[in-house]
Amino acid sequence: DSAVQAVAEGGMLAVTCTDMGVLCGNHGEACFAKYGSYPVRGKHCHEMALRIVLSSIEHHANRYKRYIVPMLSVSVDFY
Repeated sequence: DSAVQAVAEGGMLAVTCTDMGVLCGNHGEACFAKYGSYPVRGKHCHEMALRIVLSSIEHHANRYKRYIVPMLSVSVDFY
């Protein structure tokens, strides 16, 4: 919420996430509490994780009559 508010008009917000266990379906209720979405486990989970994060940011931006335009979305193996 505060990150979206802090971005000036035409500005850029860079976001990283390291809670892939939550976003990929290992903890569905935690994902809903943090991001407002339930993940589905499967081989496409990293794609879905990106979409969940983008959806969450968009919902926060909409609260302040703003919108997002994703410039780049990347999923990289995390160990």
